[in-house]
Order: sequence, then structure tokens, then C-alpha cells
Amino acid sequence: MDTKLKSSNSQKLVRAFTVVIAIIAIVIGVFNGMTIVSSASVLGPSVLDKNASLYDCPDFQKEIRSDVSNIVAWSNRNYKEKQIKKAQQACVDYVLGGYIYAKDYYDKNYQTINKYYTDGENEQYIDVIDKLDSLHINDRYNEYGVHEFYYSANYSYDFPDGRYFYCDFELPLSYSQEDALNEIEKKFYNIAREQNYEYYQEPNVPEILSFYVESKDGVVYTNVEDLNVLKQSINAHNGFSLRESDLSENKLYGICKDTDTFYTGNTKQAYILVTDNYNAGSKYALINNQYQSVSHDISENITICVICLSVLLALLVVSCCMAGRRQAEYSNISIDKMPNDLHFLINGGLVAGGLYLGLIAIYLYINIVVVNHDSYYNQLLILFAKSRWYVPAICALACGIYLLVCEWLTSVARQIKTHSKFFKNTLVYMLARLAVKAFKTIIIKPAKKGIGLIKYRPVAFKKQLIGFLIGYGLVNVLLLIFVAVCEATGPRLLLALIWFGVNVASLVFVVKYVVSLDEIIRAYNERRPPRVNFNTLPQSLKMLVYAQRYTSEELNRAVEKAIKDERMRSELITNVSHDLKTPLTSIISYVNLLKDCDIEDERAKEYIAVLDEKGSRLKRLIDDLVEASKITSGVITLNLVQLDLGELATQAVVEHQQEFADNGLELIFKGDKKSLTAVADGTKTFRVIENLMSNARKYSAKGSRVYADVYEQGNTAVFEIKNVSAQPLDISEEELKERFVRGDKSRNQEGNGLGLSIADSLCKAMHGSMEITIDGDLFKVKVILPKQ
Repeated sequence: MDTKLKSSNSQKLVRAFTVVIAIIAIVIGVFNGMTIVSSASVLGPSVLDKNASLYDCPDFQKEIRSDVSNIVAWSNRNYKEKQIKKAQQACVDYVLGGYIYAKDYYDKNYQTINKYYTDGENEQYIDVIDKLDSLHINDRYNEYGVHEFYYSANYSYDFPDGRYFYCDFELPLSYSQEDALNEIEKKFYNIAREQNYEYYQEPNVPEILSFYVESKDGVVYTNVEDLNVLKQSINAHNGFSLRESDLSENKLYGICKDTDTFYTGNTKQAYILVTDNYNAGSKYALINNQYQSVSHDISENITICVICLSVLLALLVVSCCMAGRRQAEYSNISIDKMPNDLHFLINGGLVAGGLYLGLIAIYLYINIVVVNHDSYYNQLLILFAKSRWYVPAICALACGIYLLVCEWLTSVARQIKTHSKFFKNTLVYMLARLAVKAFKTIIIKPAKKGIGLIKYRPVAFKKQLIGFLIGYGLVNVLLLIFVAVCEATGPRLLLALIWFGVNVASLVFVVKYVVSLDEIIRAYNERRPPRVNFNTLPQSLKMLVYAQRYTSEELNRAVEKAIKDERMRSELITNVSHDLKTPLTSIISYVNLLKDCDIEDERAKEYIAVLDEKGSRLKRLIDDLVEASKITSGVITLNLVQLDLGELATQAVVEHQQEFADNGLELIFKGDKKSLTAVADGTKTFRVIENLMSNARKYSAKGSRVYADVYEQGNTAVFEIKNVSAQPLDISEEELKERFVRGDKSRNQEGNGLGLSIADSLCKAMHGSMEITIDGDLFKVKVILPKQ
């Protein structure tokens, strides 16, 4: 507890220490900054020049430039007066001459002119009226409503110094020649005064200037008694000379070179010297007092200001690092809950206002205290600016600005350290979130519902199609009505183009839809992917293509699975058959050995007979499995030749005749004398016939007949066998062709369910077929083999 308390107190002491150091740095920086600003306001751009003098002050240069310009301009007053009088005489001669000529014509044709305006147009007056325009005579109603005629003229004059004079004159023809002359001179004088062509008044030359100016017309304007003494002083001190519009190179040349009056072209020579002789209270004395009151070397002040700014920046960094720390943790305070952009606007507004007040305060300080321009301000403001509290007030304002900046930065630092959602805690984010939510509610959700209504759905396709057709018809009807109602101008043509575009677009869509649908149907039929751009298809066709892809993929997977299963089954049968065949061979061999032994016990002989029978049956089963596996996997070798199917069938019947008789069956073969050629493998065909006879022997009803026959059917040779089943046949023909499927569901007969499957597979391998027909208890099998 004591450790936490000490840590908290130490943090408070550090914060208080940073505030005190910041206030000290601000006060020192403000005082030095005021010194820099005061010097800059007096010295201007030369404030950083250690060798700057009074002549570098902008106010001094401005006054010198004005006074020198007035002196040189006054020295040319006779030249200006002559030019103005010359322009005035030329103006009077031009305007008055035109007026006299126009008035004389008007007086001679007075009656004709007035009759024209009274009676209206008449051909005999046309020549007289046309003359009025050429003489610049116009008519009007004056301010008293009287119709009168007046002479109008434009006059312009170019002065040798590059200036331009222009004036408009309107003189009523009722004036006498003397009145017209007075009006012209009066108008000329007014325009000349407006355009600064009036006579120059003698300037009030300050005592600081010694000058000698001589114009080309011989007029001399000076305030010195000896020109040679002035020349010597100019060379030794600050001055300049002017000869034929070419200034000498010296310090005052840089001050006065832009004065337009120097280039009038009438100054013969001029010598001007700036002295130190000025009266107290004059403008130059005031400028000198300002110059003497400010610091002429501010490098130290600038260094101190830079150091103070660096200290303030370092203290800001320290404050940000310590912000939010509570012992070993970080936490926010109440003000951090304020929206960050609102917080920034409030602090930023206060900082901006403080900076603006600070600039105004500095500006007032310069004008009232430094340069003594206090005639424009309130007396209380002047007293406050000149008091000892003015600069401390500026320091207090600077401290407030610093504290506002520090408060905002520390708030940002606290939120960053505590991983607060800085940008989410803003009014902009909140308003944007509300806007997005409103946009989703007002626009997105209704738009999705609308799109859902027109989006293709298999269940609603009929309704959507009807809606589209009705909409298409309404659009066409409305467009046609508008085309008929509108005038035969731009709107009708525009609506007709829209109607045409809608129908063309609809036709193009339908054609593309039908073409794509036709390609998809043909692809279905040909079992291949459709050649269409899937991304541009309508949703309905996309679903159709999806369905085709799904069906094809499912079919391919089913085929692959079936092939894989069949291959695995064949491999299993082959491997298991091989593994069983080896021990079975040994068993049969030992059984044969036991049969040759001299065994007297009858029961042992019966057991040996059973072992012999079951071993032989198991051997046949394994052989059938191996053969069925070879046939299915396609590894059998066929020797297809022309053989006599009748002879082959007769041989098989003869070999099995006794077996049928032993089982109480009568085997009847109708085709024993028929010769029928077929293309097949003799061994495999005999195996097929043998399997069918074995099947009939096993499953025929006792005491029934079994019929076998061979005959020709079209281009094929057929072996047929039919019998009556001992058991009810409630199984399909195709199921009987599968492996291990038996008609005897109790499976108490000796068969293994492979005979028909092997026969069917061998027939297919020899390009033939096997057909099974079940009619009640009648079971019929046909083996069909090609004749060629």
C-alpha cells in the first residue's frame, strides 16, 4: 500500500514539474519572441543582417522614396504644364472646329430638319438627314422634355511620357461659340484632374534631404547654396545622382530605383543627399527612435526561442508517455468518453481562437508600442497595450494554448494505451453507422425484396413470365401513345427511338436466350459441356447448366464407383480363389489317397465319399469364380471360328443325357439332325451350353421334360433350352444374370449362382447375347450367336 501511494505521489510530482517547466519555457519564449517581432517590424527583411542600418528600415525607405519622387516631379512642373496646355489647345481646336461646322450646317437647314421630324419621312429630306450623321449631329429630349439637337465628339491625346488622355463631348447646338468653348475647357480640366494631369503643387521638402535638380528646360530646384559641396558630400556619405535617366550605383539607388518619376525624360541632372539633420518630432525622427528602440542583433533571442520550443515539445512527449498511468496500469478518465472529433473541434477551436487573439495582440503591440501608430485605436486599448500587464497577458494566453494542446494529446495517448476504439468513439463514425443502418433499412432491404420478386425462381417462373410479358406490352403501348400524342418534333423522334431500342433489345435478348437454350439441350443430348459463356447467361439457364453439370458429375462418380467396385470384386475373387485352390488341391489329393487305402469301416468309406463330393463341388465353384472374374475383367482369349452349332449342341446333350435320366428328367433335343453355322469360340460355346443344361438339371421339377433346340433366327444362330421350374420363380430375368443369384432362394440345391452369369458374359464376349424368359413356372433361355 505504501509502495502504491509513493508511486502515485511521484507521478503527480512529475506532472506538476512538467507544467511548471512548460510555463517557464512559455514565458521566456514569449518575451524573446516579442523582441524578435519588434525588431522584424522595424527592420523588415534585414532583421537578420547584423550590419543593418537605419536606411534598411522599410518605413525609412518608403518616406525617402516618396520625398525624392516629389522633388523630381516638382522640378519638371514647367514641362508638365506645357504638355497639358498643348493637349488642351489641341482638344479645343479639334472639338470646337467640329462644333462650329456642325452648328453652321444646322442653322442653314433648320427648317428642313425640323419639318422632317414633324411630318415624317419624305424623299426630299433624305440627303439633308444623311448629312447629320456625317457631322455627328444627334437629337434627343432634354431634362425639360424639349426636343433638341446636339454635337457629339470623342477626343484622345498621347503625352510624351507615355500617358493617355481620352474624353467624350456632347454640346447642344443651341450653345453660342463662347459657351461651347467654356464647356470644352471645363470638361478638359475636369478629366485632366481626374486622371492626375493637374498642375503639381510644390512639395514640403524634409530637412533630412539636400538636393539639386535641373530639368532640360533650364529650371533648377534646390535647397543648397553650393553644388560642388553637395557633390563632395554625396561621394562621402549617402546620396545619389541622376544624369540622363541613369542612376548612380549606391545605397539609395536600391531604395529609389523603382520611382517612376525618374523616367520622365525631362530631368537633366539631379543630386540628392540624405543627412542626419532632422527636427525632433518629424517623421524621420520617429523612424530613428523606432530603430534605436529595438534590438539589432536577435540571434541570441532566436536561439532561446528554439530552445524553449524544443523543451515544450519534449514536455508534450513526456506528458503523453505518462498519460493514463495508474501505478502499473493504464486507464482513461471521464473526458476521454467525449467523442474524439467533438473533443478535437472544441480544443482546436479554442486553440485557433487563442492563436488569432495572440496574433492580434502582437499586431497591436507593434503598432501601438513599437511604431507608435496609436491614433487609430481606443484610448483604453492604448493604455492596456502600453501597460506592464500586456506582455504577461500574452504569456497567459500562450500557456492556455499549450495546456489545451497537451490535454488533447494526452487524451489520445490514454485511449491508444488502453486500446480504446479511438475511431469508433467519434461523431462521424456514429453518424456514418446510423446512415449505413438507415440506408440498409430504407433502400437495401426493399431493393433486395424487389430483386427477389423479379429474380428467377422455378416455382414462380410462370407468374414472372406473365408479369414480364404484361410489362413489355404496357411499355410498348405507353410509348406508342406518347409518340402519337407528341408533336412531330424532337420529343416524338426521341420516343420513337426509345420504342425501337426497347423492342430491338428485347428481340436480341430472346434470340440469345433461345440460342443458348438450344446449345444446352444439344449438349445434354451429346453428353458434353455446353459451349456458352456461363457468366452472361440468365439465371434460369444458369440453373439448367448447373443441373447438367451436377447430373454429369453424379453419373461419372457412379460409373467410376461401379468400375472400382467391380475391379475390387474381381481382384478379391481372383485372390481368394487362388488362396483356396492350393489347400483344396491337397485335400482332394489326400481324399483320393484315402479312397485307394484298404478301409473296412463302412462309415469311414461314407465319410470319404462325402469329402470327395464336397471337394469336387468346391473345386468347381472356385473354377467358376476364376472364370467369371477373367470374363468380367476381359482377360480371356477367344478363338472365333465358323462352327456347327447343331453338332456342338448334340454332343453336349449326349454327354448329359444320363445325368438328366438319373435325376428323373427327360431331355428332349429337337435339333439333333440340324446343321447350323455360327461364328464363335467352340470351347466357350460348349461351356455356355453345358452351364444351361446343368442349370436345367438342377432346378427342373422331378418327372418333367426339358426341351433343347437349335434354329436360325434372321442372321443369327440360336440354341434354346426350356424347362419347368421345381420352385416358384418370383425373380426377374435380369437378376438371374447377376452373380451368386439363384432361383432356389432356400439355396439347398447344389448350384452356386454363377452358371447363368458366366453364360451371359461369354455370349457378350462372342458378340452375341443370352435371353431369359419366365412364363409362370416355365423357364426358357436362348443363346443367340452371329452367323458371320
